[in-house]
Amino acid sequence: MSKPFEFLHQQLIRPNGQSIVFLDDTPVNWIEFSQKVFSWYQTWSELPRLNWALYFDKIDEFAAAFLGALYAEQVVYIPNDKLPGTMVHLSKWVGGFVGDFTPHEQLLSYTFLSNTTDARRKSSPSSSIKLDTPFYFLTSGSTGFPKPVQKHVRQLDEELASLNLLFESILKNTQIYATVSHQHFFGFIFRLLLPLVNLRPIKTETILFPESLLSTKAANITLISSPAFLSRLTHTSSWQFLKSQITHVFSAGGPLFDTHVQSVQNIWKSCVVEIYGSTETGAVGFKKSHPESEIQDFFTPLPNVQIKMDEDGLLCIQAPHLNQPKHWYTCADKVAVQHAPFPSFKLLGRADRVIKLEEKRISLTHMEQQLQTISWITSANVAVIKILQRTVLGAVIELSPNGFQLYKTKSRSEIVDYLKSFLKTHFESLAIPRRWRFVEKIPRNAQDKIEYPTILSILETPPMVKYPKIINITHSNLHSNLELEIPQELQYFKGHFKDEPILPGIAQLDWAVEYAKIEFDLHHANVNAIKLLKFSQIIKPKQVINLMLSHNPTKMSTNFSYESNTGRHASGVIVWESDNV
Repeated sequence: MSKPFEFLHQQLIRPNGQSIVFLDDTPVNWIEFSQKVFSWYQTWSELPRLNWALYFDKIDEFAAAFLGALYAEQVVYIPNDKLPGTMVHLSKWVGGFVGDFTPHEQLLSYTFLSNTTDARRKSSPSSSIKLDTPFYFLTSGSTGFPKPVQKHVRQLDEELASLNLLFESILKNTQIYATVSHQHFFGFIFRLLLPLVNLRPIKTETILFPESLLSTKAANITLISSPAFLSRLTHTSSWQFLKSQITHVFSAGGPLFDTHVQSVQNIWKSCVVEIYGSTETGAVGFKKSHPESEIQDFFTPLPNVQIKMDEDGLLCIQAPHLNQPKHWYTCADKVAVQHAPFPSFKLLGRADRVIKLEEKRISLTHMEQQLQTISWITSANVAVIKILQRTVLGAVIELSPNGFQLYKTKSRSEIVDYLKSFLKTHFESLAIPRRWRFVEKIPRNAQDKIEYPTILSILETPPMVKYPKIINITHSNLHSNLELEIPQELQYFKGHFKDEPILPGIAQLDWAVEYAKIEFDLHHANVNAIKLLKFSQIIKPKQVINLMLSHNPTKMSTNFSYESNTGRHASGVIVWESDNV
């Protein structure tokens, strides 16, 4: 193959109408895609020379608009999302917004342009895309604060050339499905550009839920995915139907645990390729694990990528697809490096407070600083915790005197809801803390500093016992069984009743909803209705009860029942709002 972008240019100016680019209800062939790209090129050519933010939910729209912008030498900034807080950050660097953005009250003076191109009205560029054309990806970077990372087409060309040397044979004769967005750099490269330069058809729909894959009839699928998505395979038994369909799985964005690699291999018999890199560096290394083979601990650098370890144990790389290819770039990960029989490295953990949660990079410092802009908060401390084997964030809030007075007069849930709503203008929903603790004073050490174990201790201490002790959890497809021990000190027993405490029905219903959200990844779902609710037996302190949950994604409902060795205690059906599931 010639240089990737020159090859892509030749495909666009001499398109093959028999070859499919995007798989949708109505497939898009190369002639149609070429027309759309050059229509966008004309649209961009008529726009003023501003920096433009570019965001489209649909990958085919984004691809045409992005390539059209490069041909027109317009500078685009690509954000991960279109949240109001992200748009305000973007406004520091751009003069207009193109795509699926909603005009924001703080940005009324900016130009907004949706998809107004007409594929019948096009003019072809006189030359291919210039390799020195810049564009930017918005990322939190090593500092954790949103910032634009500059890239040039030359870097994409070099990175795609290296990736082709490794993976061209893997992609041959496959279709590309993805669970990750093209607006993130991993998806941008592996879901969009790499398939384009290999003429592989790309499924336009983003697979948001594992169950969506079960209905596919396609064969020879290469799945571009994430550790968070792949971790859910362990809870589902129906995946065996896909074992002859998904041949390769690419994963990036966070560590992929060996157990999840084994699950993919056991269920799908797929080859798993884990990619290490970042927005700043692009792809750096890979681990390839074949079915029945031993899982690798060390990453192999991409062709032409040089590696070393600095005196602090951090990975340093030199590569032609870096912004400064002759300079050594220091990553934020501690590593072990070995040079025989060939160079490779093993990740030992991040060295900063920018963490990755379900493949999304989140700055704990940035979140704390945002919370501390609220007048009644003196100090905010955010930490990574585990709830029901799920990695989430927890926040400890030190209240000012006015804040403590507010806490006494308002319900705890009202305050938490306000803080969650406040953070959602700056962070995606998965980053919002799931556990909150409010205190008058956080203990300091002798140097007047707050220590991390102190924060974890506060987060692990319940304000009041609201939930049962989980003895065991078992999963089978869309079913979960939680074995619960009912604590004697449960707050619901207070006053209900003094001589013979029993668990109120409202508590049982609350647990069913909360555990269904956790077990079936329904964190953003709202309850629409509760149907067939029935209470048959009372539940007493110290009893061991089984909460059985069965989820139906098609009906958007979850059946629940509480049972013990004395029979059924309660049952019902939770119906979720369709817009939130």
